[in-house]
Amino acid sequence: MNKRIEKLQKILQEQQLDWALYATSGNMQYFLDDDSYAWQRTAFTGFVISDGTGDQVAVPDCVLCIPSQGEPVLLLTPIRNRDMGNITVRKVIGPLAMFTGMMEATLTGSRFAVGNSCYTYLEGYIHEFNPGATVVKGEDFGRKLRAIKDEKEIAIIRRLCQFTDETMEKVTHILKPGISNWEVEQYIFELGKELGCVEQPFDPTARFYQTGKEKAFAVDGYRTPSVLKEGSSISFDYGYTWRGYNTDFGRSFYCGKAPEDIRKAYAVLQEAQQMVIDRIQPGDPMTYGFQMIHDHVEKAGYTDCVRHYYDFDLLGHQVGIEVHEGPWLHTQQTEVFQPGMIFTIEPKFWWPEHCFMRVEDMILMTDHGAECLTNFDRNRFELDV
Repeated sequence: MNKRIEKLQKILQEQQLDWALYATSGNMQYFLDDDSYAWQRTAFTGFVISDGTGDQVAVPDCVLCIPSQGEPVLLLTPIRNRDMGNITVRKVIGPLAMFTGMMEATLTGSRFAVGNSCYTYLEGYIHEFNPGATVVKGEDFGRKLRAIKDEKEIAIIRRLCQFTDETMEKVTHILKPGISNWEVEQYIFELGKELGCVEQPFDPTARFYQTGKEKAFAVDGYRTPSVLKEGSSISFDYGYTWRGYNTDFGRSFYCGKAPEDIRKAYAVLQEAQQMVIDRIQPGDPMTYGFQMIHDHVEKAGYTDCVRHYYDFDLLGHQVGIEVHEGPWLHTQQTEVFQPGMIFTIEPKFWWPEHCFMRVEDMILMTDHGAECLTNFDRNRFELDV
């Protein structure tokens, strides 16, 4: 039994819970410590109509059952067993119609924690064979453990960050007037195949904003499709999924010679980003970064360009098995940075009529400070036409 499950069992014992149940999800991958099956972008195709509500409820085809003591059990359908057959956890295999009976035969006790994936359906299953059972939300048990990465996870993400940097370099060579953002985004996806990435954690984005043109007056003015023209800012937001983990990355460029105020604005944004990375330490509050960026930008005269998200100035998030994980970085966050966390810092500039620019880096918090895992050249901005 792996150490991740042992940590969860300690939590279950502290909470006086008998079992934790996780259907297809990041928590299932994490506790199985297995990346051989893809789930991040897989749609749930099995649904039932929930009694009394009319809502569709996702149906599981596999459920990892972890007791507070003893060995875990994986309940799964024969079809699901095709791509999970290598997993060494004890399995109980049967069609979906038999899941209620399989669970009744497996699950003793009366107190259960259930993950978000298929929660409604699993809660109903449990109450079918144990009407008096207590069922509580168990998603955060896994998510809190996942926030601190182990050496294996760090090594995978470190390599994927290096690869992401490499793809950014290749993408810059095709950024010529006349290319569409759809072509650029498709090229980003194709590059992922070189490492064996068959999926991406979200749709890659290449946004073109031609300075002084009508569409540059709206932050979403240049959605797909659009064609790159000289005199345009280009902002990227993309990542890859590999061996069960993700990256989330961003840089910005300018097609041709940039006006001096735009060129300076990007330099200021990168300076602020590097300042935060250099200064944050374990134990610092996650509210720390945004104000530092804002103050640096204000001194340079670009205060009005800083993009504010919501009422709490969102600055970043944890990254791992899921591309967006908690705790998030914002001005109302109560958590502090801890060694082993991998997270993004992603300040953005929106300057109507002029440009939209973003920087996003993957950061590892070590015992001694922050290490930037994405290291594409911060001075690279103007592109030859």
